[in-house]
Amino acid sequence: MNKKSDPSNAGHVVHIAPRLPFDPPTFPPEDLLEVNVLYTDAPGTRIALNRVTTLSQGMETRIRLIALQVVPYQLPLIELFRSSVFAEGQIRSLVSNLSMDARVDIYLCRQWMKDLLRILKPHSLVVLGTHGLWWRFKEWQLARLLRKNGHQVVIFASNG
Repeated sequence: MNKKSDPSNAGHVVHIAPRLPFDPPTFPPEDLLEVNVLYTDAPGTRIALNRVTTLSQGMETRIRLIALQVVPYQLPLIELFRSSVFAEGQIRSLVSNLSMDARVDIYLCRQWMKDLLRILKPHSLVVLGTHGLWWRFKEWQLARLLRKNGHQVVIFASNG
């Protein structure tokens, strides 16, 4: 598995680059609308991905699925690459049946929110999915924090 560390976060965030046969799609130039779907859990993320692909049909859109796994400080990030293979497979299965290409970025990190803010480009469009009763989920708190930091956030909810 390839790995790439962000120099500004050395030792705190490790990016797990895609492996074969899941090479990242080649995206056209940077003038596309990038939609960042944040992995929260499998059902919520599936809702978000399905809604984004439906709404962006015929548009010049790039979908980026971002998944962060928090690693306690007492554990070294490097040693957790082996255990992340299972999670990587589960996360990739969410994008395998989409009607559009999606890039999957999986990060091992120490401080979830702080590191997420470093990973996102300024003023990013972030999409979250949730299921069940809307007032009971952490996604709404996360959306507020992201908005306070200048990001545009959309939440797709399903009561099913």
